[in-house]
Amino acid sequence: TYTTRTMATYATGMMDNGWAFALSASYRWAKEGYVAGTFYDAWAFAAAAEKRINDQHSLSLTIMGAPTHRGQQAGSTQEAYDLTPKDNFFFVRIPGKGYGNNNYNANWGYQNGVMRNAKQVKSFTPIAILSHEWKIDEASKLTTSLGYKYQMDGRTAMNWYKAADPRPDYYRNLPNYYLTYKEDDGSISSANMNNAAMRKEMWMNDESYRQINWDKMYQTNYLANAQGKSGRYMIENRRNDQQVITLNSVLNYKFTDAWKLDGGLELQSTIANHFKLVDDLLGAEYWLDIDQYGERDNPGNPNFMQNDLNNPNRQVYVGDKFGYNYDIYANNAKLWAQATYSANNFDVYFGAQAQYSNFWRDGKMLNGRSSEEIEMYSTLNGLAYSPSWKKTVQGSYGVSPTQNFITYAAKAGINYRITGRHILALNVAHGTNPLLANTAYFAQRIKPNLIPFLKPEMYVTADLSYYVRTPIVNGRITIYNTNFWNSSDLSSFYNDEYNTYVNFAMYGFNKRHTGAEIGLEFNVVSGFTVDLIAGIGQNIYTTDAQATISYENGLEADQQELIHCKGFHLDGTPEVATSLGLHYFHPKYWFFDVNVNYFTNTYLDFNPVRRTDKAIAGLNPAVEADAVLIDRITRQERLNGGVTVDASIGKSIRIDYKYYLNINLSATNILNNRTLKTGGYEQSRFSTINSNTDRATYLDRFPPKYFYAYGATIYLNVGFRF
Repeated sequence: TYTTRTMATYATGMMDNGWAFALSASYRWAKEGYVAGTFYDAWAFAAAAEKRINDQHSLSLTIMGAPTHRGQQAGSTQEAYDLTPKDNFFFVRIPGKGYGNNNYNANWGYQNGVMRNAKQVKSFTPIAILSHEWKIDEASKLTTSLGYKYQMDGRTAMNWYKAADPRPDYYRNLPNYYLTYKEDDGSISSANMNNAAMRKEMWMNDESYRQINWDKMYQTNYLANAQGKSGRYMIENRRNDQQVITLNSVLNYKFTDAWKLDGGLELQSTIANHFKLVDDLLGAEYWLDIDQYGERDNPGNPNFMQNDLNNPNRQVYVGDKFGYNYDIYANNAKLWAQATYSANNFDVYFGAQAQYSNFWRDGKMLNGRSSEEIEMYSTLNGLAYSPSWKKTVQGSYGVSPTQNFITYAAKAGINYRITGRHILALNVAHGTNPLLANTAYFAQRIKPNLIPFLKPEMYVTADLSYYVRTPIVNGRITIYNTNFWNSSDLSSFYNDEYNTYVNFAMYGFNKRHTGAEIGLEFNVVSGFTVDLIAGIGQNIYTTDAQATISYENGLEADQQELIHCKGFHLDGTPEVATSLGLHYFHPKYWFFDVNVNYFTNTYLDFNPVRRTDKAIAGLNPAVEADAVLIDRITRQERLNGGVTVDASIGKSIRIDYKYYLNINLSATNILNNRTLKTGGYEQSRFSTINSNTDRATYLDRFPPKYFYAYGATIYLNVGFRF
């Protein structure tokens, strides 16, 4: 969040000489946001120019961008939140009374007395669009645009090698870790009780313990320097950059007063660059570009640990690429058309779209865990139609075969005007979506292997709406249903069974989004309105999923699993959201708004490992203790709902009939409800074979991590228009 925002906009309108210009710039800033350590420094700009050449032709150029640098917030376990002292934020952070801070952030620590966040976003996406509009005649218009986008997206994170985990909320730093060690009789030893009590005391009362210790990392690196060794800690910058060129042309043609046709062609080419940079060596002299898990797990093979066999044992410095480096090329061509017929009491439309797309990977490093030759095929919608489509790839290095997709879409709809105040609208659509590279390659950082199921995703969607427009009530009521087939998803996490990072690709599953939406405005009396907004839905997996598991240490072959996720809910948003708003507008140009909001049915992102047959193997559901454990392992957590209240008051002042001064004071969550969980995820660490712990211990030791809503926030906006 930011504490200060400044914005200025100027537009000439179309001038007599046929030129029009518009400029806009803004700056958002916070030394520290609502959550500790989350600074914000963001600029934004936009410039547009249009030249009307004559009555038929005009050219326009738009340039925009938003360079941003901000600190990120981390999710944490409830234990970490509960043990952290409370605080309040009102431009400055004010210590609170007691413990239980649901806005604790593990991403920062003090360095030389200044807050430093280890996870920062550094992004900049400039966009330029050149457009030509041609009014061919009274019935037709052709608009053509050429666009270019360059995306620089970097996200920093700590990296460490042969050193202790520097994250303050690492599970071994919390009291709970010691309380999960049980004796044979189920008791906890006095030594572990003392360790737990000591860490509880340190967490609650020593800020340097519960935040990142930058000084310790520097000192560790200085010791490594003295021994001539690679750095032990560093900050890496994970870059996901893009260059996108888009050509878009749209034709609007009106046959008659009743019939019109809209059609278009879109061509797009993308080059996505994925790599890591050394961002800060934290006092180290260099960093050795090897994989520590490969070094640990296969010490007899010196090639196995190399991130790039073409440059083995490379020492890297600030600004150097390391770890992984590959490009994804993607192209897309889309042709579409829509016809619309309008009559006195109804409108009907129908449209279709055909699309061709492809992608391939170009690896810049020969990874030691993927250096052998691989036979791969180019495919069309997941099928290889000719032996000539086969290609031999040198592991992670070089260009992989092209994956091609031909997809389609069709849609239709009708708006039926029962009267001028009552309208029914029905929309239906069916189509397919091509797979994207970020889910098709299941371990794309180290190898070009593809998931076995490359068929396009299919969907069918329909929605029915009723619109009412009367002097008393205005609004819409909608019911909708969308089904997807052959969907895919990809996640990466640390796996305790094999002590390595794994890439977990889920594919071939179906999902459904269904629900209803209501938006009504009631004009109670002159100047006073009441709004009712509600969304009630269900977003679920309707089948189980297939999965491919790839181990980055390379010691295990890729494995196939069945994920029992049927009936699970998609994470990220509440399935029930309602808002009741009261609005008053005075004839003297001041207004007052109050909104009461309610959210519920938000679900955690689930760990697929816990939904495999192995996760509950050997447990008997007929035995009560086993049944309880099975439920703990497999049940998806639903977060509790909550209520927030927002309010705003404002005034518009006209000066000399030419200028306007607008003042608005708004407050969100004025009841300061800081117990509302907005999302989270199950930790991915889970094991069924670890000899030192059982499955219940893993659930206790690695509980979910949550995110919470901000408490009360106040915004003052002042605008001047001339």
